Parts: sequence; C-alpha cells; structure tokens
Amino acid sequence: MANSKSPEKPENENNTQEKSMTENNNVGTEEPEQNSTSKTETEKQKETAVKEYKQQALDQSEEMAEEIQKMIDQAGMTNNIQVDFNQQYVQLNVQGALLFDSGKSDVKPEASGNPR
Repeated sequence: MANSKSPEKPENENNTQEKSMTENNNVGTEEPEQNSTSKTETEKQKETAVKEYKQQALDQSEEMAEEIQKMIDQAGMTNNIQVDFNQQYVQLNVQGALLFDSGKSDVKPEASGNPR
C-alpha cells in the first residue's frame, strides 16, 4: 500500500502546516460576531434616527399646511383650494375656475396677482 503522506515532509512538519493553516483561517472569526452585534445596534440606531427624521418632516409639513389652510379660510377660498401634505411636501390643489375663465387659456388677472 502506498503511504498517503508526502514522503518529502516529516509527519511533524505536515501537522505544523495544517495547524498553522487552521489558525490562519480562524483569525478574526470571533470578532465578526461582535461586529454583527454592533452592526445590529447601529442599524437600530439608524432606523430610529430615520423614523425621528421622518416624523419631524411630517410635523413640519402639517404645521405649514395648517398655516396655509388658515390663510385660505381667511380669504374665503376654502371651496376652491384643497391642502394636502406628507413628510416631503405640502400640496395645493386649485380649481381651474379660480385661475381661468371658462374656455380660456389665459390666467385671470386677479389670479396672477397683477390686476389689470
């Protein structure tokens, strides 16, 4: 039967090389587990920060929309302008009749802010 070990290298040298390779493969294997725990905590912190940011943005949009709605109500245009908002913007929907005469493409002078 042929010997399965390399004849050029003594048995101790093979064991030493295998042990060295195993140790090199295991280098840093414990640290990623700690890093994965840290990453999880970091991810949680990021998620919390993002939620807080989005809530602040939504609160600011809501406040702005309320101020605009008060001005619309004071001007008596409640039926002509609808205010909507989300965390990114405040949207105003203006009825066309407020801006244009029926069948016309020119903006009414009073709607443009430049009365003629």
